[in-house]
Amino acid sequence: MSKIILYFIFICIITSCNYRGEVDHKLINFKVVKNVEIPLNARIQYNHSQIQSIDSCTIIGLDRKFQKLDIYTICEEKLLSSINFDDEGPNRIYPINSFYYLSKDSIFLYSSDASTFQLIDSTAQVLNEWRLFDNKYVEPLSDTIIGGNGKYYPFSHTQNGLFNFPFLYDRINGNPIIQVMPASELAGFGNRKTIYNAPILARVNLNSGSFEDFQGRWPKNYLEEKAPSNPFVHLSQSHDSSNVLLTYFNSDLIFSTKNDKFLEMPSKYFDDRYTLFSINENADYTTEEELGAYHNDEGYVNLVYNPYRGLYYRIAKHANEQTDAERLHRMESAWSIIVFNEQFEILGEALMPEKTYNFLQILPAARGLLISKENSYSPTNKEEIYEFDLIEMDL
Repeated sequence: MSKIILYFIFICIITSCNYRGEVDHKLINFKVVKNVEIPLNARIQYNHSQIQSIDSCTIIGLDRKFQKLDIYTICEEKLLSSINFDDEGPNRIYPINSFYYLSKDSIFLYSSDASTFQLIDSTAQVLNEWRLFDNKYVEPLSDTIIGGNGKYYPFSHTQNGLFNFPFLYDRINGNPIIQVMPASELAGFGNRKTIYNAPILARVNLNSGSFEDFQGRWPKNYLEEKAPSNPFVHLSQSHDSSNVLLTYFNSDLIFSTKNDKFLEMPSKYFDDRYTLFSINENADYTTEEELGAYHNDEGYVNLVYNPYRGLYYRIAKHANEQTDAERLHRMESAWSIIVFNEQFEILGEALMPEKTYNFLQILPAARGLLISKENSYSPTNKEEIYEFDLIEMDL
């Protein structure tokens, strides 16, 4: 009998690492309170990789294809103006990957190609720029990063329907906050070991043109020999910039820089349906395998803070049932919104309709959330209309 008991205890121990407790937070209902339709024509086109609120009526979008910023009024449902970038001359603007609108006279742009921040005004005049090359960790931080060579580079990238990794801006100290990626001496998937042992964020001191205040850690499941292959995080910050939250693609945890700790914010629809990759140097995977995981695994793909309501919204993309005959895109996935407050109490989760919205482009609003309907996989998508839904949740 004692052997049976010991065996049972052993089984419980080895399986407890993979056990996921039942998530029973309540289901939140929502309703569409307004549909926003902005007519388009041959002169008014867009291909926005990133959008941001300017005020309760106005949004601005980055068009990477045509290298411009478009400003729209949601209240009057029309294009107000465009800020077109020069590609030569004294106001040359590098190919832009992301932006942050502070005011009409202070718009920050980031180019990964040039590793440069630029500050422009609403006429696209370049007011200042900061080129950030040859960045090196200082000791002892550099010595703690496995396989690193002491160097790192800033990372921010946005692409409609695929990537949403903009940088943030600390309005108190006047510094951009951006992800940083360590350079690695390890081959193949071994470079994940370097990334997952390095800090994730840094603030850019614009006065000195250098990085400081490195923050953020990776959850335990990213530190195993088999780990997720998504080395990027989504960011959000509190209204006073005192707390930056990091949400990981394949972890129920978020990280609070203010509290310097992990907090559990799980989806009730997740059951650890994501791919693990060996992160040894000899591991070899095809691009198709990586893209399959990116599009079809469950994952947390966005984090939005609503300053009007003091709430956070964590976006959970559900796993797709993929077959050899059908290759699904992530924008075809079912998804949901986990709502929690500034005390990190989960208020519930709203199940959203699939193939309707672009869950990477969600903006806070006084009544709830403004969600883009620009999903190319939607059967109701109107190509001649720039469309949003304003939704209100039953909290």
